[in-house]
Amino acid sequence: MLSRRTCAAVLASLAAARCVPAPTLAPAPAPAAASGPPPAAPHRPPPEATTANAGAARCQLRGPSDLGALAAGGAFALGFGDRGGLAVWAGPGGARARPLTAFAEPVGAEVALALPKDAAPREVVPVAGGFVVLAQRLAVRPLACASRCVDATCSSWPAGTPQPHVCSRPCWRPCPGLEPVGLVAQRTDSAGCALGAWVPLQGGPFDIEAVIPGTDRAFALVTGKDFISIHVPAARAPAVRSCAARAPASDALEVTRSELPAADYALPVRGSGPPTLLLLDEGGALRVVGPGGVRSVQGNFTDALSGRLLDARLQARWGPDGRIHVARQVWLISMDTVQYAVLDAIDAPGAASAGGALDHLALRLDGAAERGALRTPFAEYVEPHGERGRFRRRTWLHRTVGEDIDLRAADPDASDARARVAWSGEAFAITYAVPRGGVAALRAVAADCSGASAGGNTAETQATQD
Repeated sequence: MLSRRTCAAVLASLAAARCVPAPTLAPAPAPAAASGPPPAAPHRPPPEATTANAGAARCQLRGPSDLGALAAGGAFALGFGDRGGLAVWAGPGGARARPLTAFAEPVGAEVALALPKDAAPREVVPVAGGFVVLAQRLAVRPLACASRCVDATCSSWPAGTPQPHVCSRPCWRPCPGLEPVGLVAQRTDSAGCALGAWVPLQGGPFDIEAVIPGTDRAFALVTGKDFISIHVPAARAPAVRSCAARAPASDALEVTRSELPAADYALPVRGSGPPTLLLLDEGGALRVVGPGGVRSVQGNFTDALSGRLLDARLQARWGPDGRIHVARQVWLISMDTVQYAVLDAIDAPGAASAGGALDHLALRLDGAAERGALRTPFAEYVEPHGERGRFRRRTWLHRTVGEDIDLRAADPDASDARARVAWSGEAFAITYAVPRGGVAALRAVAADCSGASAGGNTAETQATQD
Protein backbone atom coordinates (compact mmCIF):
# COMPACT_ATOMS: atom_id res chain seq x y z
CA MET A 1 0.00 0.00 0.00
CA LEU A 2 1.31 3.46 -0.83
CA SER A 3 2.17 5.50 2.25
CA ARG A 4 0.03 8.18 3.79
CA ARG A 5 2.62 10.76 2.84
CA THR A 6 2.72 9.58 -0.76
CA CYS A 7 -1.05 9.26 -1.08
CA ALA A 8 -1.67 12.64 0.51
CA ALA A 9 0.71 14.30 -1.92
CA VAL A 10 -0.44 12.28 -4.90
CA LEU A 11 -4.18 11.97 -4.54
CA ALA A 12 -5.51 14.69 -2.26
CA SER A 13 -6.25 17.34 -4.85
CA LEU A 14 -7.18 15.30 -7.90
CA ALA A 15 -10.35 15.89 -9.87
CA ALA A 16 -13.06 13.58 -11.20
CA ALA A 17 -11.92 10.58 -13.24
CA ARG A 18 -12.01 10.11 -16.96
CA CYS A 19 -10.19 7.64 -19.17
CA VAL A 20 -8.23 9.14 -22.04
CA PRO A 21 -6.67 6.62 -24.45
CA ALA A 22 -3.31 7.99 -25.55
CA PRO A 23 -2.09 7.56 -29.09
CA THR A 24 0.10 4.59 -29.88
CA LEU A 25 3.72 5.54 -29.42
CA ALA A 26 6.48 4.16 -31.61
CA PRO A 27 9.58 5.24 -33.50
CA ALA A 28 9.59 4.95 -37.25
CA PRO A 29 10.76 1.31 -37.64
CA ALA A 30 12.06 -0.65 -40.53
CA PRO A 31 9.42 -3.10 -41.85
CA ALA A 32 9.64 -6.49 -40.14
CA ALA A 33 10.56 -9.41 -42.34
CA ALA A 34 7.84 -11.96 -43.02
CA SER A 35 10.01 -14.68 -41.56
CA GLY A 36 12.50 -14.46 -38.74
CA PRO A 37 13.43 -15.71 -35.33
CA PRO A 38 10.66 -16.76 -32.93
CA PRO A 39 9.36 -14.39 -30.25
CA ALA A 40 11.59 -14.08 -27.19
CA ALA A 41 10.61 -16.10 -24.15
CA PRO A 42 8.33 -14.20 -21.72
CA HIS A 43 10.03 -12.20 -19.00
CA ARG A 44 7.69 -12.07 -16.02
CA PRO A 45 8.21 -10.40 -12.65
CA PRO A 46 9.85 -12.86 -10.24
CA PRO A 47 7.87 -14.51 -7.42
CA GLU A 48 7.66 -11.93 -4.66
CA ALA A 49 9.65 -11.98 -1.42
CA THR A 50 7.72 -13.53 1.46
CA THR A 51 8.46 -14.92 4.89
CA ALA A 52 8.77 -18.33 3.19
CA ASN A 53 11.58 -17.44 0.77
CA ALA A 54 13.13 -14.31 2.32
CA GLY A 55 12.56 -14.82 6.02
CA ALA A 56 15.89 -16.19 7.23
CA ALA A 57 17.13 -14.98 10.60
CA ARG A 58 20.31 -13.71 8.93
CA CYS A 59 20.98 -12.80 5.31
CA GLN A 60 24.18 -13.89 3.55
CA LEU A 61 25.79 -11.02 1.61
CA ARG A 62 27.37 -11.64 -1.80
CA GLY A 63 29.58 -9.08 -3.51
CA PRO A 64 30.29 -6.29 -3.99
CA SER A 65 30.36 -6.20 -7.80
CA ASP A 66 31.51 -3.16 -9.77
CA LEU A 67 28.99 -2.34 -12.51
CA GLY A 68 30.51 0.79 -14.09
CA ALA A 69 31.41 4.47 -13.73
CA LEU A 70 28.66 6.77 -12.51
CA ALA A 71 28.35 10.44 -13.47
CA ALA A 72 28.52 12.94 -10.61
CA GLY A 73 25.12 12.82 -8.95
CA GLY A 74 23.96 10.40 -11.64
CA ALA A 75 20.73 8.46 -11.19
CA PHE A 76 20.47 4.68 -11.44
CA ALA A 77 17.72 2.07 -11.48
CA LEU A 78 17.41 -1.68 -11.09
CA GLY A 79 14.86 -4.32 -12.06
CA PHE A 80 14.52 -8.09 -12.29
CA GLY A 81 12.43 -10.61 -14.17
CA ASP A 82 12.31 -14.35 -13.72
CA ARG A 83 15.27 -14.73 -16.15
CA GLY A 84 17.65 -12.14 -14.71
CA GLY A 85 17.99 -8.44 -14.05
CA LEU A 86 19.20 -5.18 -15.55
CA ALA A 87 20.96 -2.20 -13.98
CA VAL A 88 20.76 1.16 -15.80
CA TRP A 89 22.64 4.28 -14.79
CA ALA A 90 23.79 7.70 -15.95
CA GLY A 91 27.47 7.34 -16.82
CA PRO A 92 29.97 10.14 -17.57
CA GLY A 93 29.34 9.65 -21.31
CA GLY A 94 25.62 8.87 -21.25
CA ALA A 95 23.22 6.16 -20.10
CA ARG A 96 24.62 2.66 -19.62
CA ALA A 97 23.04 -0.74 -18.96
CA ARG A 98 24.32 -4.08 -17.75
CA PRO A 99 22.52 -7.41 -17.27
CA LEU A 100 22.74 -9.10 -13.88
CA THR A 101 22.29 -12.55 -12.40
CA ALA A 102 19.74 -13.14 -9.65
CA PHE A 103 22.57 -12.44 -7.17
CA ALA A 104 23.42 -9.04 -8.68
CA GLU A 105 26.55 -10.27 -10.47
CA PRO A 106 27.22 -8.60 -13.85
CA VAL A 107 26.86 -10.68 -16.99
CA GLY A 108 29.05 -9.52 -19.88
CA ALA A 109 30.05 -5.93 -20.57
CA GLU A 110 28.02 -2.77 -20.07
CA VAL A 111 26.22 -1.37 -23.12
CA ALA A 112 25.21 2.14 -24.13
CA LEU A 113 21.58 3.31 -24.15
CA ALA A 114 20.75 6.32 -26.31
CA LEU A 115 18.47 8.04 -23.78
CA PRO A 116 18.10 11.83 -23.87
CA LYS A 117 20.99 13.59 -22.14
CA ASP A 118 18.59 15.16 -19.64
CA ALA A 119 16.93 11.85 -18.72
CA ALA A 120 17.58 10.20 -15.34
CA PRO A 121 16.85 6.43 -15.07
CA ARG A 122 14.02 5.81 -12.60
CA GLU A 123 12.61 2.29 -13.09
CA VAL A 124 13.45 -0.95 -14.91
CA VAL A 125 10.42 -3.16 -15.60
CA PRO A 126 10.63 -6.78 -16.89
CA VAL A 127 8.24 -7.30 -19.78
CA ALA A 128 7.91 -8.98 -23.18
CA GLY A 129 11.18 -10.93 -23.27
CA GLY A 130 13.26 -7.99 -22.01
CA PHE A 131 12.78 -4.75 -20.12
CA VAL A 132 11.32 -1.28 -20.38
CA VAL A 133 13.54 1.44 -18.91
CA LEU A 134 11.66 4.47 -17.61
CA ALA A 135 13.65 7.68 -17.34
CA GLN A 136 12.60 11.10 -16.12
CA ARG A 137 13.56 14.13 -18.13
CA LEU A 138 14.85 16.94 -15.96
CA ALA A 139 15.35 20.62 -16.75
CA VAL A 140 17.21 23.34 -14.87
CA ARG A 141 14.75 25.87 -13.49
CA PRO A 142 15.36 28.99 -11.36
CA LEU A 143 14.30 28.33 -7.78
CA ALA A 144 14.44 30.23 -4.50
CA CYS A 145 16.74 28.73 -1.88
CA ALA A 146 17.06 29.61 1.80
CA SER A 147 20.18 31.66 2.44
CA ARG A 148 21.52 34.58 4.47
CA CYS A 149 21.86 38.12 3.17
CA VAL A 150 24.20 40.87 4.46
CA ASP A 151 22.41 43.69 6.26
CA ALA A 152 24.73 46.64 5.75
CA THR A 153 22.87 48.87 8.24
CA CYS A 154 22.23 46.12 10.78
CA SER A 155 18.63 47.32 10.82
CA SER A 156 17.40 43.78 11.43
CA TRP A 157 19.62 43.25 14.46
CA PRO A 158 17.78 43.14 17.85
CA ALA A 159 18.04 46.41 19.74
CA GLY A 160 20.29 46.49 22.77
CA THR A 161 22.41 43.47 21.75
CA PRO A 162 26.06 43.61 20.63
CA GLN A 163 26.38 43.78 16.88
CA PRO A 164 28.90 41.70 14.91
CA HIS A 165 31.19 43.30 12.36
CA VAL A 166 28.83 42.13 9.60
CA CYS A 167 25.11 41.69 10.23
CA SER A 168 23.12 39.18 8.23
CA ARG A 169 19.52 38.01 8.09
CA PRO A 170 17.68 34.99 6.69
CA CYS A 171 16.59 35.52 3.10
CA TRP A 172 15.80 33.73 -0.16
CA ARG A 173 18.25 33.77 -3.05
CA PRO A 174 17.79 32.61 -6.64
CA CYS A 175 19.38 29.23 -7.27
CA PRO A 176 19.24 26.65 -10.06
CA GLY A 177 17.27 23.47 -9.48
CA LEU A 178 16.12 20.39 -11.41
CA GLU A 179 12.45 19.90 -12.13
CA PRO A 180 10.80 16.94 -13.91
CA VAL A 181 9.46 17.82 -17.34
CA GLY A 182 8.35 14.40 -18.64
CA LEU A 183 8.99 10.67 -18.88
CA VAL A 184 10.49 8.57 -21.64
CA ALA A 185 10.38 4.80 -22.15
CA GLN A 186 13.13 2.72 -23.77
CA ARG A 187 12.53 -0.90 -24.62
CA THR A 188 15.47 -3.31 -24.37
CA ASP A 189 16.13 -7.01 -24.73
CA SER A 190 17.28 -9.15 -21.80
CA ALA A 191 20.92 -8.11 -22.42
CA GLY A 192 20.12 -4.39 -22.17
CA CYS A 193 20.39 -3.70 -25.91
CA ALA A 194 17.91 -1.07 -27.10
CA LEU A 195 15.00 -2.26 -29.24
CA GLY A 196 14.10 0.77 -31.31
CA ALA A 197 14.33 4.38 -30.14
CA TRP A 198 13.04 5.81 -26.87
CA VAL A 199 9.53 7.23 -26.90
CA PRO A 200 7.99 10.01 -24.78
CA LEU A 201 5.09 9.35 -22.42
CA GLN A 202 3.05 12.47 -22.98
CA GLY A 203 1.18 14.25 -20.23
CA GLY A 204 4.01 15.26 -17.86
CA PRO A 205 5.55 16.57 -15.85
CA PHE A 206 4.96 13.90 -13.26
CA ASP A 207 6.81 11.66 -10.85
CA ILE A 208 6.52 7.89 -10.72
CA GLU A 209 4.88 7.02 -7.40
CA ALA A 210 4.57 3.27 -8.06
CA VAL A 211 5.03 0.64 -10.76
CA ILE A 212 2.39 -2.11 -10.86
CA PRO A 213 3.44 -5.33 -12.63
CA GLY A 214 0.78 -7.11 -14.60
CA THR A 215 1.01 -9.80 -17.22
CA ASP A 216 4.23 -10.70 -19.04
CA ARG A 217 3.47 -7.95 -21.59
CA ALA A 218 1.75 -5.24 -19.54
CA PHE A 219 2.40 -3.02 -16.54
CA ALA A 220 1.21 0.32 -15.18
CA LEU A 221 2.56 3.48 -13.57
CA VAL A 222 0.93 5.50 -10.83
CA THR A 223 1.87 9.17 -10.97
CA GLY A 224 0.66 12.20 -9.07
CA LYS A 225 -2.40 12.47 -11.28
CA ASP A 226 -2.62 9.51 -13.66
CA PHE A 227 -2.77 5.75 -13.95
CA ILE A 228 -0.77 4.93 -17.10
CA SER A 229 -1.22 1.43 -18.51
CA ILE A 230 1.46 0.20 -20.94
CA HIS A 231 1.15 -2.87 -23.16
CA VAL A 232 4.32 -4.12 -24.90
CA PRO A 233 3.98 -6.43 -27.92
CA ALA A 234 6.19 -9.52 -27.90
CA ALA A 235 9.74 -8.96 -29.15
CA ARG A 236 11.46 -11.44 -31.45
CA ALA A 237 14.46 -13.32 -30.13
CA PRO A 238 17.61 -11.84 -31.68
CA ALA A 239 19.85 -14.08 -33.76
CA VAL A 240 23.01 -12.11 -32.83
CA ARG A 241 24.68 -11.08 -29.59
CA SER A 242 25.89 -7.65 -30.71
CA CYS A 243 23.74 -4.68 -29.73
CA ALA A 244 24.79 -2.85 -32.92
CA ALA A 245 23.43 -5.69 -35.04
CA ARG A 246 20.00 -5.76 -33.40
CA ALA A 247 17.06 -4.94 -35.60
CA PRO A 248 14.89 -2.07 -34.32
CA ALA A 249 11.62 -2.99 -32.67
CA SER A 250 8.78 -3.01 -35.15
CA ASP A 251 5.96 -2.81 -32.60
CA ALA A 252 4.53 0.10 -30.68
CA LEU A 253 4.06 0.69 -26.96
CA GLU A 254 0.32 0.85 -26.43
CA VAL A 255 -0.39 3.45 -23.77
CA THR A 256 -3.69 4.25 -22.02
CA ARG A 257 -4.00 6.99 -19.42
CA SER A 258 -6.73 7.26 -16.77
CA GLU A 259 -7.00 10.42 -14.69
CA LEU A 260 -7.16 9.50 -11.01
CA PRO A 261 -10.05 10.73 -8.89
CA ALA A 262 -9.58 12.03 -5.35
CA ALA A 263 -9.03 9.24 -2.81
CA ASP A 264 -7.47 8.66 0.59
CA TYR A 265 -5.52 5.48 -0.26
CA ALA A 266 -4.05 3.90 -3.36
CA LEU A 267 -3.59 0.11 -3.16
CA PRO A 268 -1.83 -1.75 -6.01
CA VAL A 269 -3.32 -5.17 -6.79
CA ARG A 270 -0.62 -7.84 -6.53
CA GLY A 271 -0.41 -11.17 -8.32
CA SER A 272 -0.95 -12.36 -11.88
CA GLY A 273 -3.55 -10.26 -13.65
CA PRO A 274 -4.01 -6.99 -15.52
CA PRO A 275 -2.20 -4.09 -13.80
CA THR A 276 -4.82 -2.69 -11.44
CA LEU A 277 -5.10 -0.15 -8.62
CA LEU A 278 -7.73 0.08 -5.87
CA LEU A 279 -8.69 3.52 -4.58
CA LEU A 280 -10.24 3.69 -1.12
CA ASP A 281 -11.89 6.43 0.90
CA GLU A 282 -11.59 6.56 4.68
CA GLY A 283 -15.26 5.61 4.83
CA GLY A 284 -14.54 2.28 3.08
CA ALA A 285 -15.81 3.06 -0.44
CA LEU A 286 -13.76 1.49 -3.27
CA ARG A 287 -13.02 2.14 -6.91
CA VAL A 288 -11.01 0.04 -9.34
CA VAL A 289 -8.57 1.60 -11.82
CA GLY A 290 -7.26 -0.56 -14.66
CA PRO A 291 -6.52 -0.48 -18.39
CA GLY A 292 -10.24 0.11 -18.99
CA GLY A 293 -10.44 3.21 -16.79
CA VAL A 294 -12.04 3.88 -13.40
CA ARG A 295 -14.93 1.77 -12.09
CA SER A 296 -17.03 2.19 -8.96
CA VAL A 297 -17.59 -0.76 -6.63
CA GLN A 298 -20.82 -1.43 -4.75
CA GLY A 299 -20.38 -2.15 -1.06
CA ASN A 300 -18.14 -0.99 1.76
CA PHE A 301 -15.02 -2.43 3.41
CA THR A 302 -15.58 -1.11 6.94
CA ASP A 303 -17.65 -2.26 9.90
CA ALA A 304 -17.98 -1.59 13.63
CA LEU A 305 -14.67 -3.34 14.38
CA SER A 306 -12.67 -1.82 11.54
CA GLY A 307 -11.22 1.15 13.29
CA ARG A 308 -9.70 3.75 11.01
CA LEU A 309 -8.38 2.49 7.69
CA LEU A 310 -5.59 4.98 8.34
CA ASP A 311 -4.26 2.61 11.03
CA ALA A 312 -4.85 -0.73 9.28
CA ARG A 313 -2.81 -2.77 6.84
CA LEU A 314 -4.50 -3.51 3.49
CA GLN A 315 -3.62 -5.96 0.73
CA ALA A 316 -5.24 -6.68 -2.64
CA ARG A 317 -4.46 -9.61 -4.95
CA TRP A 318 -5.59 -11.35 -8.07
CA GLY A 319 -6.77 -14.82 -7.15
CA PRO A 320 -6.51 -18.01 -9.22
CA ASP A 321 -10.25 -17.56 -9.87
CA GLY A 322 -9.55 -14.34 -11.82
CA ARG A 323 -11.14 -12.12 -9.14
CA ILE A 324 -9.65 -9.40 -6.96
CA HIS A 325 -9.38 -10.43 -3.31
CA VAL A 326 -8.88 -7.88 -0.53
CA ALA A 327 -7.60 -8.31 3.04
CA ARG A 328 -7.77 -5.82 5.90
CA GLN A 329 -6.06 -5.97 9.27
CA VAL A 330 -8.74 -5.76 12.02
CA TRP A 331 -6.43 -4.15 14.52
CA LEU A 332 -9.14 -3.40 17.09
CA ILE A 333 -9.35 -7.18 17.69
CA SER A 334 -5.64 -7.99 17.37
CA MET A 335 -2.70 -7.06 15.18
CA ASP A 336 -2.85 -10.40 13.32
CA THR A 337 -6.62 -10.61 12.77
CA VAL A 338 -7.59 -10.22 9.12
CA GLN A 339 -10.93 -9.63 7.39
CA TYR A 340 -11.23 -10.94 3.83
CA ALA A 341 -13.41 -9.79 0.94
CA VAL A 342 -13.72 -10.39 -2.78
CA LEU A 343 -14.86 -8.26 -5.71
CA ASP A 344 -17.59 -10.09 -7.62
CA ALA A 345 -18.91 -9.22 -11.08
CA ILE A 346 -22.62 -8.48 -10.94
CA ASP A 347 -25.38 -8.44 -13.52
CA ALA A 348 -26.23 -4.96 -14.69
CA PRO A 349 -27.45 -3.34 -17.91
CA GLY A 350 -24.57 -3.07 -20.36
CA ALA A 351 -22.32 -5.46 -18.39
CA ALA A 352 -21.13 -7.01 -21.65
CA SER A 353 -19.96 -3.65 -23.00
CA ALA A 354 -16.34 -2.59 -23.45
CA GLY A 355 -14.49 -2.95 -20.19
CA GLY A 356 -15.68 -6.49 -19.45
CA ALA A 357 -16.00 -7.80 -15.92
CA LEU A 358 -14.61 -4.60 -14.36
CA ASP A 359 -17.65 -2.60 -15.52
CA HIS A 360 -19.88 -3.74 -12.63
CA LEU A 361 -18.39 -4.96 -9.38
CA ALA A 362 -19.62 -5.51 -5.84
CA LEU A 363 -17.58 -6.02 -2.67
CA ARG A 364 -18.57 -9.11 -0.69
CA LEU A 365 -17.12 -9.95 2.73
CA ASP A 366 -15.70 -13.46 2.65
CA GLY A 367 -16.58 -14.91 6.05
CA ALA A 368 -15.71 -13.66 9.53
CA ALA A 369 -12.38 -12.13 10.49
CA GLU A 370 -9.68 -14.72 11.21
CA ARG A 371 -6.40 -15.06 13.08
CA GLY A 372 -3.52 -17.28 12.04
CA ALA A 373 -2.09 -18.16 8.64
CA LEU A 374 -3.19 -15.97 5.74
CA ARG A 375 -5.66 -17.42 3.27
CA THR A 376 -4.81 -18.09 -0.35
CA PRO A 377 -4.02 -16.02 -2.41
CA PHE A 378 -2.57 -13.70 0.24
CA ALA A 379 1.02 -13.81 1.49
CA GLU A 380 3.05 -12.14 4.21
CA TYR A 381 5.31 -10.37 1.77
CA VAL A 382 8.63 -8.88 2.91
CA GLU A 383 10.06 -5.48 2.00
CA PRO A 384 13.38 -3.94 3.16
CA HIS A 385 13.28 -0.41 4.56
CA GLY A 386 16.37 1.74 5.06
CA GLU A 387 16.85 2.69 8.69
CA ARG A 388 20.02 4.33 10.09
CA GLY A 389 22.37 2.91 7.50
CA ARG A 390 20.84 -0.57 7.46
CA PHE A 391 17.94 -2.28 5.72
CA ARG A 392 15.26 -3.72 7.99
CA ARG A 393 12.97 -6.40 6.61
CA ARG A 394 9.32 -5.84 7.45
CA THR A 395 6.30 -7.93 6.54
CA TRP A 396 2.87 -6.88 5.39
CA LEU A 397 1.64 -6.92 9.02
CA HIS A 398 4.68 -4.82 9.98
CA ARG A 399 6.58 -7.55 11.74
CA THR A 400 10.35 -7.29 11.74
CA VAL A 401 12.08 -10.32 10.19
CA GLY A 402 15.52 -11.42 11.38
CA GLU A 403 18.60 -9.25 11.55
CA ASP A 404 19.04 -6.06 9.56
CA ILE A 405 20.96 -6.09 6.28
CA ASP A 406 24.18 -4.08 6.75
CA LEU A 407 25.78 -3.18 3.42
CA ARG A 408 29.00 -2.19 5.12
CA ALA A 409 29.56 -5.77 6.26
CA ALA A 410 30.20 -6.58 2.58
CA ASP A 411 31.63 -3.21 1.48
CA PRO A 412 33.04 -0.72 4.02
CA ASP A 413 32.65 2.04 1.41
CA ALA A 414 28.93 1.39 0.95
CA SER A 415 26.27 3.97 1.75
CA ASP A 416 22.50 3.60 1.70
CA ALA A 417 22.01 7.33 1.01
CA ARG A 418 20.85 6.73 -2.59
CA ALA A 419 20.68 2.94 -2.64
CA ARG A 420 18.12 1.15 -4.80
CA VAL A 421 16.74 -2.25 -3.77
CA ALA A 422 15.01 -4.83 -5.95
CA TRP A 423 13.94 -8.41 -5.31
CA SER A 424 15.36 -10.82 -7.90
CA GLY A 425 13.33 -13.88 -6.94
CA GLU A 426 16.29 -15.28 -4.99
CA ALA A 427 17.87 -12.31 -3.19
CA PHE A 428 17.53 -8.62 -2.46
CA ALA A 429 19.82 -6.83 -4.93
CA ILE A 430 21.10 -3.46 -3.72
CA THR A 431 22.87 -0.91 -5.94
CA TYR A 432 24.66 2.11 -4.52
CA ALA A 433 27.25 4.75 -5.41
CA VAL A 434 30.77 4.90 -3.94
CA PRO A 435 33.57 7.43 -4.59
CA ARG A 436 36.38 6.14 -6.79
CA GLY A 437 39.07 8.67 -7.54
CA GLY A 438 37.58 11.71 -9.23
CA VAL A 439 34.38 9.90 -10.24
CA ALA A 440 31.85 7.60 -8.63
CA ALA A 441 31.35 3.90 -9.17
CA LEU A 442 28.10 1.97 -9.20
CA ARG A 443 28.29 -1.21 -7.16
CA ALA A 444 25.90 -4.02 -6.31
CA VAL A 445 25.52 -6.40 -3.36
CA ALA A 446 23.05 -9.26 -3.03
CA ALA A 447 21.46 -10.23 0.30
CA ASP A 448 20.46 -13.89 0.21
CA CYS A 449 17.74 -14.18 2.85
CA SER A 450 16.40 -17.54 1.71
CA GLY A 451 14.71 -19.50 4.45
CA ALA A 452 11.42 -19.44 6.28
CA SER A 453 10.58 -17.10 9.12
CA ALA A 454 8.81 -18.09 12.28
CA GLY A 455 6.58 -15.07 11.80
CA GLY A 456 8.86 -12.19 12.64
CA ASN A 457 9.30 -10.10 15.73
CA THR A 458 5.71 -9.46 16.76
CA ALA A 459 6.88 -7.12 19.52
CA GLU A 460 7.77 -4.62 16.81
CA THR A 461 4.46 -4.86 14.96
CA GLN A 462 3.04 -1.40 14.35
CA ALA A 463 -0.42 -0.27 13.37
CA THR A 464 0.66 2.87 11.60
CA GLN A 465 1.17 2.72 7.84
CA ASP A 466 4.60 3.63 6.49
